[in-house]
This record gives sequence, structure tokens and C-alpha cells, in this order.
Amino acid sequence: KSGAWDENGVFVYTTLSHVKYCLPNGDNGIIHSLQNPIYIMRVHKQTMYYIDREQSVNKQKLNCTEYLFKLSLHQRKFSDVKMWIANGRLC
Repeated sequence: KSGAWDENGVFVYTTLSHVKYCLPNGDNGIIHSLQNPIYIMRVHKQTMYYIDREQSVNKQKLNCTEYLFKLSLHQRKFSDVKMWIANGRLC
């Protein structure tokens, strides 16, 4: 339905029922499920700005831990990988 690039080069987008991400290497995943469709305008500093079907502008904090961890692995930033393992909420 809609999407935006974040400051790390990750594309965050929505389907009818999910907020998803796509890394530069093609890896992708689900960030969370949606109750109602939304239209992303911007993603910045782990916050998603969007418009809902009632034409209200909203913002929501995203849990970007999984994709930032995978991005660090892809970019071979092993000090960041270590930090995500130690401090992140990886499932």
C-alpha cells in the first residue's frame, strides 16, 4: 500500500495487515500487524509517521531491533552486532 525509506537505507512498507521491512540485500520481515490499513509518509529514528483511513496524521514508535541487527550483520559492523546481542530485545 505505501512505504518510506528510513535513515539506514531500509524500506519500511505496509500491506493491508502488516508493517514490513526490506533490507538492501533483499532480506525482509514483519515488524508488526495492523488492525486497520495505514499509509506511511515517513520513517525516521524508529518512528513511523502515517495517515489512517480517517485522514488523521499519526506517529508510532517502531521496534526496529530485528532489522537493525540484520542490517549490522549485512554491513559487517560486528561491534554493532555485539551491542544488539548484549542490549537488544532479539527474539
